[in-house]
Amino acid sequence: MIRAPLSTTSVLDEMAAVVSRAAAPWAAVVAATSLPYRFMQVLFIERVADLGTDAVHYGHALGMIANATILAFIVSRWGRAVWARACRLSEQSDAAPGREVWRVPFVAFVSYVFIAAITEVIYYATALTGIGPLLAVMLAGLAIGTIELNTKPGLFAPWRVIGRYSKTSKQLASFVFVFFVGTIIAFVNLGTAFGAGSWLVHAFTDVNLARWDVLLSTSNRHYVLLLIAGAVVLVEPFWIAAHVVLVRRAGVAETGEDLRTWFRELVIPSVVEGPGRKGGAPTARTGPSTTLGMTVIAALLFATTAHAMTLNDYLASLERMRDEPREIAAAEAKSLIGTQVEAPAGSFAADTSVLDAIVNKRADAIPRLNATIAALKSTRGAAQSSGDPKLLERLRKEEEIRALQRGGEVLSPPNSNNTVLDPIADHIRKAFDWLVDELGDFFDWLGKFWPKAEHEQEADKPSGGVPFMVTALVIAIVVVLLIFALEVLRRSRKSKVEPIATSDPIASKRDEDPLSRGATEWERYAAQLAAAGRIREAIRAWYHAVLVTSYSAGILSFRKGRTNWEYVSMMRAEVAWRPQFADLTRKYEREWYGRAESTFEALDDCSGRAQLILGAIRRRGEF
Repeated sequence: MIRAPLSTTSVLDEMAAVVSRAAAPWAAVVAATSLPYRFMQVLFIERVADLGTDAVHYGHALGMIANATILAFIVSRWGRAVWARACRLSEQSDAAPGREVWRVPFVAFVSYVFIAAITEVIYYATALTGIGPLLAVMLAGLAIGTIELNTKPGLFAPWRVIGRYSKTSKQLASFVFVFFVGTIIAFVNLGTAFGAGSWLVHAFTDVNLARWDVLLSTSNRHYVLLLIAGAVVLVEPFWIAAHVVLVRRAGVAETGEDLRTWFRELVIPSVVEGPGRKGGAPTARTGPSTTLGMTVIAALLFATTAHAMTLNDYLASLERMRDEPREIAAAEAKSLIGTQVEAPAGSFAADTSVLDAIVNKRADAIPRLNATIAALKSTRGAAQSSGDPKLLERLRKEEEIRALQRGGEVLSPPNSNNTVLDPIADHIRKAFDWLVDELGDFFDWLGKFWPKAEHEQEADKPSGGVPFMVTALVIAIVVVLLIFALEVLRRSRKSKVEPIATSDPIASKRDEDPLSRGATEWERYAAQLAAAGRIREAIRAWYHAVLVTSYSAGILSFRKGRTNWEYVSMMRAEVAWRPQFADLTRKYEREWYGRAESTFEALDDCSGRAQLILGAIRRRGEF
C-alpha cells in the first residue's frame, strides 16, 4: 500500500528525521536570532502593562522599544530563512547540509519578510477574536514553507505561491493543535527546570533565597512571559521544519515524484551484499515478490506518465535514468514507452529504441542515452533562442558598422533603460551577499569547535543530533546551576559588615528595595544600624524584614509601585496578626515620613512588633 504523503503523521515523522540531521549546528542559528525578538516582545508588553492608561504619555520611550523590536523581528526572520533552507536541503539529500545553507536567495528573503510582517499585524489585530490568530499562524507556516519558491519580486507573487498550497489547510490546522500542545509541554518543562534549580540550592545550601523565590514564582508576570517566550523558541525549529516538509511533499505529490521516490525506497533494500563478500560491492538479489512488486510499480509509473509531459520533464527523466541503478532505470524506462512529449516545435513520442536498450540493459544503452540527451538539449536551446525574424533582421541592420564620416564624429552615450533604483538595488544585493559570506566564515570558524559528526563513517546508523543536543542542554543547565550555587555560597561567606561609624544617612538604592536582602539579613542590618545610632533606618529595616518574610510565605505578593497601606488592605482578614501589621505600618510611616529623628523607645516598639509577626509566621509553618 502506498503511504499517504500528506498525512499529518507522515509529515511529522519526516520532520523528526530532518531536524535530527540538520539540528547541529543550524538549529542554534534560529534560536540565537529568535531570542532577541522574544525578549523585546516581553519588554514591550511589560512596559505597556505597567504604564496602563498612562502609556499615551510615554510615546517616545515605547517607540524606541518598538523600533528595536522591529529590527529584532527582521533578524529573527533571517534566522528562520536559514533554518528553513537547511531543512529543505536535508530533506532533499537525506544528509546534513553544509555551508550552502547561508546562501538564502535575496528575493525569497524579502518576500518572506513582507508576508511575515502582514501575518504579525493580522495576529495582533485579531487577537481578541480567537480564530484570527489561528489563521495567522497557519499563514505564517505556509510563508516559511514556501520561502524558497519565491523567485520573482512583487507584491502579489508571494500570495500566488501560498495560494497554490492552500489545499493543505487540513494539515495546517493539525499543526496548529500539535505545536500548541508542544508549546505547553515546553512551558511546563522550563518551569520545572527552574524550580528544580531553586530546590537544589535550598537542599544543599543554607542560603536564604527569598528574593529568587519571589522572582521565580508564577505570580511574577515577567517570569511567566519569559517562560512563554522560551517555550516558543524551543518549539520554533520543529514548527518550521514541519511546514517545509509539508510544502515539499505537496509539491512532490503534484508532479508524481512521490511515486518514483517510493519506488526507489522499495527497490534499494533489495540490493544486499553478495555471499562471502563482507563489505564488498552490493549485488541485486530479486525474488518472485520483488519481481511482482517491480511490475506493479512499473504499471503505476506508466499510469502516471502516460499523459503528455513537457520537454524539460522528459529530459529530467532521461538524466535520472542515466544516474540510477540499472534495475530502477529499466523500470522507469518501461514506464516512459509511448509517452507523448510536448516541445516548442511540436509534440513527439519518446524514443522507443533508447528506452528498449535501457529496459533490456544492453551495453550501448548509456552512450545512446547520452547522445539523445545532448540532441534534446541542443533542440531546446535552439527553440528558446528562436524569435521574431523581422525583429532579428532589424536588429542585425542596426548592428552593422557604418562607414566613419570624414573628420570623425562624437558618439553620444548610450541610453540606458535602467532606473536610478537599479544601481542602489545592486549595491544592496552585493552588500547582502557580502554579509552572508562573512557570517558563513564566522560560523565556519565556530564550527571548528563543534564535535565532528560521524554520519559519513556510519551511514546506516540513525543520526544522533537531537540526543546530543539534549545531552548538551542538560549539561549546560547543570553547569549553570553549579556556578550559581557557588556564587551564592561565596557571597554568603563574606566577612561580616563592619559597624557603621557614622549616623549620617547613606543614600543607597539597595536600602530602599525590600527584596535587596533576605529577612535574616534585614534583621542583622537593623541591629547594626541601631548600634550606630541610625534609629529611623533601623525601623525601616525591621519593616522590610516583615515584608520580605510575607512575600516568601505567600501572604503578600510583591508588585513595584504598591504602597504600604495597599499591602495592609490586601492581607486576608483571617490572618491573626493583621492588626499588629497595621499598627507596625502606622508606626513606621510616622517615624520615617513624619519625624526627622526617632527615639530608642520608638525603635523598641517597632522591633518588638516586627519580631512578634516574624515569630507568628515561622511558628505556623508559613515560612
